[in-house]
Amino acid sequence: MTKGEQLKKDLKLSNFGSVRIAKLFITPRPVYYIWYDSRKPNFPITTYRIKSKPFVSVLFDGRRGFKTLPKMLPIRDLEDWDGDITNSLFITVDLSGKQFIKQGVFESVGNSNTIEEGVIISLKEFTTIPDLKKNSLSDRNKHFYQIRKKDGTTGSIFQTAEWSDDTDSVLVTFHVRPTYDKKVDTYTPTLKRKTDNKYTIKLEFLNASDFLGSKENFIEQKKGIQQKRVRKMLKEGLVRIWENDPSFFFQGSFETFAKVDGTIYPYTGPKGKGIWNRRHDPAGGDKDFLHLTKHLVELLIALNFNAPDITIALRNQIGE
Repeated sequence: MTKGEQLKKDLKLSNFGSVRIAKLFITPRPVYYIWYDSRKPNFPITTYRIKSKPFVSVLFDGRRGFKTLPKMLPIRDLEDWDGDITNSLFITVDLSGKQFIKQGVFESVGNSNTIEEGVIISLKEFTTIPDLKKNSLSDRNKHFYQIRKKDGTTGSIFQTAEWSDDTDSVLVTFHVRPTYDKKVDTYTPTLKRKTDNKYTIKLEFLNASDFLGSKENFIEQKKGIQQKRVRKMLKEGLVRIWENDPSFFFQGSFETFAKVDGTIYPYTGPKGKGIWNRRHDPAGGDKDFLHLTKHLVELLIALNFNAPDITIALRNQIGE
């Protein structure tokens, strides 16, 4: 039974032939809309039915005002959902109520084109840097990070930032100092072992032009505006991660983030038992707890300080 099937059962919606779900861009804590129609339980819940006015349910973020509705990830069948039930909030919407809404009474609310289909084609979940810092810092690795900080063995160094036209993503690469200054084992995405004196971490920010503008527009801006846009991308952009540190592979991070399409490269196995995930879970017991390695903890805490270097790298790339 998938998590989506379990959630459908928990919500007493097992008799419904069509139940859809989508995640909202509104808060670091995962928030989802779940739609069904109790009047026509087997009638397909289409995107058109969901986003056409009048709206049955509207969730606003008071910080952003009331003219724009929150964006969502592409809508999909609840059975295919594979997110985190215990740490999420769910808003159920019965679309049968639409027939009773008198549309003419209301002023126009927001922008009806708020559901961006296909923007993130295969992303089962999404996350931002604040999401990761809020929800995926295990007490265990925060402790080890503090030890590294106290011992003076921390150190992440920016290397490159590349803006891809094909994927509209920005790939940022860092080198991270090992805890002990000696040769260490590293691993390729296909688990081939190599020896190096550093670890490599990559962050891929999706839909870069949503934050940076077009390349032509970006390069025309003053450095201050460019850096402001980069900081916005680092804060609000959807991000995928990868690193070649053994703990990323063998303590469950790679496999678990890959399950929600949160990694740059696919996880090729072997399948873990979730032992390390349970050790990292603050609540205990979640074999699918998404946790960061101590090196990722260190990098993400200081990531914003790298905005100037990332800005310069993008300027240089576009100006070539």
